[in-house]
Order: sequence, then structure tokens, then C-alpha cells
Amino acid sequence: MTIVAVWYEPQDKLLWAVADTRISQRGQSGGVIVSTESGAKLLPLPVVCRVLGQDDGFLVAPYYTSNVGFVFAGSALAAGQTYLTAVTLLQNLATLGVKNPPVLKDIAELVRRLAERFCREVLSGAAGGHGTFEACIFAWCQHNKRYEIHTLKPDNDAGHFAIKMTSCVPRDEDDVVLLGSGAKEFRTRLAEIRKTGDATGRKLRAPKLAVEAMIREESVDDVGGSLSIGFCSEHNFNLCSWVSPKVMGQPAARRTLNGIDLDTEVGLVGDLIVAGVGVP
Repeated sequence: MTIVAVWYEPQDKLLWAVADTRISQRGQSGGVIVSTESGAKLLPLPVVCRVLGQDDGFLVAPYYTSNVGFVFAGSALAAGQTYLTAVTLLQNLATLGVKNPPVLKDIAELVRRLAERFCREVLSGAAGGHGTFEACIFAWCQHNKRYEIHTLKPDNDAGHFAIKMTSCVPRDEDDVVLLGSGAKEFRTRLAEIRKTGDATGRKLRAPKLAVEAMIREESVDDVGGSLSIGFCSEHNFNLCSWVSPKVMGQPAARRTLNGIDLDTEVGLVGDLIVAGVGVP
């Protein structure tokens, strides 16, 4: 699976999320088969709201645009189809009434219904194999005026498969929502880092540092690749590049997005560079 952490950081008053980028599956004889080390598990979910035209039914210019955070652990096929379908639907929201943005929990409920459908489809063709995923939808809720994390997890109670949703309002850095197989190892690392710092003495954004250490040391076999990182402000979700040293302890650094080097592998797009917030 993976390791995912979502938490509120009081020092900068932002809601953060990190994930590793390894996508893998268990082999029939044990061990892990890695599909890619650069998988996208942390993604912006765009939300666009318009007024439906009274006369012709055509959509007019948006009155509200934003992004919320989406992150998953588990089946990349089921999660990917859930995400792509949600992207299409949430960019075409319309009203004939009051110009309000959607409640964040309602967005999460839409994703939950899609997740349930695609998990069932993937499971039905997997002959009992892997086909489910966990996810978080997180952002600042414009209605409730607070950060919220809505967590989706598969449930097979009494043989009836469903995706159940739980919700929380993170208050401080101790309210860390975790997904994936690396949760137990993460908790151990987090406690150590909060006490003594990481290998370089850092303590700020301790959940990020714990995931970094797990990726670097590959302490859980299906956690690895690179670091994916993003944050929510009161206005938007921002997917960031990870700025990391090329050689530990030296100043030269590189910018990566899901392990893909933005300068050497991506380079220029015409005369333009891929920019955005970089987080060390």
C-alpha cells in the first residue's frame, strides 16, 4: 500500500499532507512487486461552480473556483478512476439558486459514492485480489469556516462491501490522520523525531520528516520512491515540489514532483518552466 499523513500545523496555520510515491502489489509467493516509484497519490481536486443560464441552459462564467486535497492508499486503478471521474463532475457544478460553494462534506460524499462503485468493479474482476483503497478529502470548508478531513475506508461487514466515511476537525499537530500499511512504523518514527529531531536535527513538520525517513531507509517494503507533499490554506489546496539535497549535508538541491526531477527530466515547456511552491 503506502504511507499517507494529513495533519494541521499550528505554526503556519495550514493543513498539510504527505505520501510516498511507490505503487506496488504483493507477489503470489510473497514480497513486493513495484509498478512505479513515481506514482501520484496526492492530487488537487478542482471544484468549479457556475450559474445555469435561465434562457438557454448554457453555463456562464464560474462564480467559484478552488481546489481541495485528495490522497489515497491502495488500489491505484480504483483510486485513479474515482479521482478522474470526480475531477470531471466537480468542474461542472451548477445552480439556479444562491451562489454558494459546496460544503466540503458533500464533495467527500460524492467521492465516497464513486469510490464504492469503482472498488466493486475492480474487485469483481480481480478474482479475490486487491481492488480497494482508502482516501482522504481535506481542505478549508467555506461553509463551516474550518479545516476538515474526511476519510474513506472500505468496510466488508457481514459480507456487504461498502465505503464508509468518517470526519474530523484537526485541532493541532497531534491530530494526524494516517492511511496505508506503514502507519505503525510511522508512529514510531514520529515519536522519535518529536523528541530528538530527524537525522539533521529538524523538528518542524514532524510528520513529513517521519515519512521522509521511511522512504529514505525503506523500512516498510511497500513504502518508497519519493515524497509527495502539499498543503491547504483557507483558499486553496497547493501541490508542491519537494526540494531535497542532491547529496545529504551539501547545499546543492533538486526539485522533484512525485520523484520526477522538474529541471533535468521535465525541463522547459517551450520557453516556460514548471514553477510552483517548493518545500524543503
